[in-house]
Amino acid sequence: MIELNKKYKLPSEFAEFIGLDYANSTSNKHKKESGQFFTPKLISDFMDDLTRPKSNKISILDPGCGTAILSCSLIEKLASKIEIKKLRLTLYETDLNVIKETKKVIEYLTKWLRKKGVNLNVIIKRQDFIIDNSSAFTTNSLFDLKEFTKFDYIISNPPYFKISKADIRAIIAKELIYGQPNIYSIFMGLSAKLLKPNGELIFITPRSFAAGNYFKAFRQSFFNSVSISRYTYF
Repeated sequence: MIELNKKYKLPSEFAEFIGLDYANSTSNKHKKESGQFFTPKLISDFMDDLTRPKSNKISILDPGCGTAILSCSLIEKLASKIEIKKLRLTLYETDLNVIKETKKVIEYLTKWLRKKGVNLNVIIKRQDFIIDNSSAFTTNSLFDLKEFTKFDYIISNPPYFKISKADIRAIIAKELIYGQPNIYSIFMGLSAKLLKPNGELIFITPRSFAAGNYFKAFRQSFFNSVSISRYTYF
């Protein structure tokens, strides 16, 4: 870790290295089945340049964190613009092998922030993001209601794959579903519900949500919660 600290000056640089190393050691079959697409630093930096500081007390959610490069880039950008007093970071990742790598990145990020006088409060949840936040959907849900936390920033490169309408996640998010559901749109729709007023939602997704009957229900729900301030096509 000492040698890596000398080689990589920023947490996002270290996160990219860890992500590439993991991706190269993992089969394409596993990555495809898990919907894993690791974000290059060039893209994560571009996304985070779009953010606007709001307060020196910040809460961030990354619902499909991978090696947390998006969160690292976001925190770096915010720290360059404001003096952060309090930082709470919540990460979701279901792949245990990825979590082992994520913890290395968080250790690096924690030390980097400590040098700047910022204490990081981080939670890594090895739980399904949709199931764990089911109470954010309609009150007629089959699941017990409970209070849920909202965030200033939600940033994600979510998994992309189709699921069955009988999938428990599709049932939970039934207000978003019409036709064949794709997991990424549920991540987007749920995240919109977890955003604070005037919060920012920053996502890398396919553009299929923007048109077609399959995403009609999603669009009705999503745009009832958020408005798009910028759209970049890669």
